[in-house]
Amino acid sequence: MKKLISLLTAALMLLLTAANAMPVTLLKGSEGFEAVNMETGETAALDTVSFQLLGRSGDGGYILFYDGAFYTAPLTGLVTGGMGLPSADDLETLSRGSRGDAVAVMQAALKALGYLSGSADGDFGKKSEQAVSDFQKDMDITVTGEADALTQMLLISMTAEPWVQEEPADPSKPFEAIRDRVTIDMAPIYESGLTLDYDDMEGEGLISDGSVITSSGTSGADIDRYSLEVRIGLCVRDEGAEVRVQPGLVITCTSMRRLMLQDVVLKAGDKRVTVNVTESATALSGAETKETDVVLLDAEAAEVLKNAAEAGELRLRLHGKYQSYDVESADPAYAALVGQLAG
Repeated sequence: MKKLISLLTAALMLLLTAANAMPVTLLKGSEGFEAVNMETGETAALDTVSFQLLGRSGDGGYILFYDGAFYTAPLTGLVTGGMGLPSADDLETLSRGSRGDAVAVMQAALKALGYLSGSADGDFGKKSEQAVSDFQKDMDITVTGEADALTQMLLISMTAEPWVQEEPADPSKPFEAIRDRVTIDMAPIYESGLTLDYDDMEGEGLISDGSVITSSGTSGADIDRYSLEVRIGLCVRDEGAEVRVQPGLVITCTSMRRLMLQDVVLKAGDKRVTVNVTESATALSGAETKETDVVLLDAEAAEVLKNAAEAGELRLRLHGKYQSYDVESADPAYAALVGQLAG
């Protein structure tokens, strides 16, 4: 009965320990990190796509196992999670003659990995010593037959769900339709988190955060009823050998009376600029007209965008042939980002 209780206790402790050894998540875009070999003291650059996470080191960093060696690394700013991982300072070396719950946990891990048969009775004997030695040999670490803190942490991590560092995604992948022909440095755009909405048939698109500024109203008569959508971002134009990327506005107006947009005024703080419409297209939808206008922004207009964050606003006024329309302020932080990405 005592052996059964001991076995159940050890199994429960192993499950709890393995559950606590939750994986951390390496933040996307990380290209590797420096780690110190715990045996040689040498610093190595680890950019491997897979390694074993063991737990926390005494200085608050992480202990890793890779290719037969133990490493420590702070992983500062690179990981989230990792709370509850075992700490090297909390584990005492276990050897032949040791007894207790820690031995039972070790034995349960050895049993789970196929190195030990029989019960996890908490008594470190000859069979346990041989099992530890066999495990150390297979892991290509120093064979002692004793389970020091690192050996115990490795055993526990091997019985938990393995943590696999995902290979950092290629940030240029979503832009593969244009990336080889663009004329500007795309690296800041890749890192910005913006996405590309691109029509390869027309060779046109917009790099943006997907947000839309909407406005609607009427001046009294049905003919003056309108609905506006404004998108701010980086306009993409396929010009054959090259793809041009330039900050701009894409404005869609659905109305009874055609908007016939002439120009747009952008204002952020004390900076103001008026920009003419670059492209315009019209389609009929029943009794209504849908007009889509593209306003490409020059360097002066880009400076207004950059000033939006500091000013706390980016106001827009659209000048149509028959009337003007004020649009609610765009997100100033996002507007400033577009201006900065424009160069």
